[in-house]
This record gives sequence, structure tokens and C-alpha cells, in this order.
Amino acid sequence: MRGLQCRKVSRRLPEYREIKGLLRESFPPGDLFPLWILFLFAHRKCVDFNAWYDGDVLCGFTYAIENDEVVLLLYLAVCPALRSGGYGSDILSQLKERHRGKPMILDIENPDPAAADNAERERRYAFYRRNGFSDTGFVYRDAGGDFMILSDYLPFSPDSYRRALSMAGLSLLRYEITGRD
Repeated sequence: MRGLQCRKVSRRLPEYREIKGLLRESFPPGDLFPLWILFLFAHRKCVDFNAWYDGDVLCGFTYAIENDEVVLLLYLAVCPALRSGGYGSDILSQLKERHRGKPMILDIENPDPAAADNAERERRYAFYRRNGFSDTGFVYRDAGGDFMILSDYLPFSPDSYRRALSMAGLSLLRYEITGRD
């Protein structure tokens, strides 16, 4: 594993514009909370919005919310030129180490053979499975669609997930968490 370093994302970070571009490029509009909300709530103590570096090279970023129960990984993105080079797995390993003892939860688009981007959805699902995440059997549903909830620890607690969203102020948005049909 590389010796990746992280820095808090702020407007003063030289790569700030690059990170904003990576955020927009990596996640479809339906999967992305409004940027102004993300940047506003990133100032909360429970939110870690970090850029990850290998030396001086920006590798990617993460946006995670931590409470007493769980770590909710809202976003993980690796710079396009570095994808498939192990950086995503290294970032996840370091996140798990930083938050040792707390389940990590995230959601991804459901694999769907009818979706135009299904190959990407399948790759993403396989990536998280290789990195120790399992399907919880629950779905996060909002205006952007349905998202499979994964966790690196089962059993999954929907209430812990809701509380993490609420801590970051994201409960302002309309969503529901349901068991998969």
C-alpha cells in the first residue's frame, strides 16, 4: 500500500478547482448532492472532505460523514489517469484504518442490464466487493433513483445511516431507505 496523504479540501487548496471538476465528472447529476450543500456542510466537524495525494500528485478525494455509530462514505473518486492503479483500494484501506471499529456504509447505483452505463455500475460494485463491502439488502431512494446500500460490516442499521445523513444536514433532502423488494 502506498503512503497516501490527505489534506482537507478548502478553497485555499491549489487543486480546489480540479477537485470540483472531478466531483462533477465522476458522478451523474442524479447521484450528486448539490455542490453548494456539500461545500457548506464540509465545514462541520462530522464531515471529512479530503483530497488524497501520492507525494505531490492529486489522486482523488473522499467525502465522508462520521457519527458515533458509522462512517458514511458519500463520495470516493480517483483521478481518471490513475484509475485501475490501486489508488481507490489504497484510499479505502486508509479510511478504514482512520475509522477503525466503525462500520463504513455507502451507496451505489444498482447494476441494471437495461442501463446504458451498466458496465460501469458492475465494475463499481465489483470494486467495493473486492474491498470488503457487502450488499445490505437495503435501498436508498431519492429523486435521482434507487441506490444499493453497501457496508463493510453486517448487520446493517438503516437508523444509523439516517442519523449520519442527518448529522451532515443532508436530511433536508427528500429520500427514503427501504428493504429491497
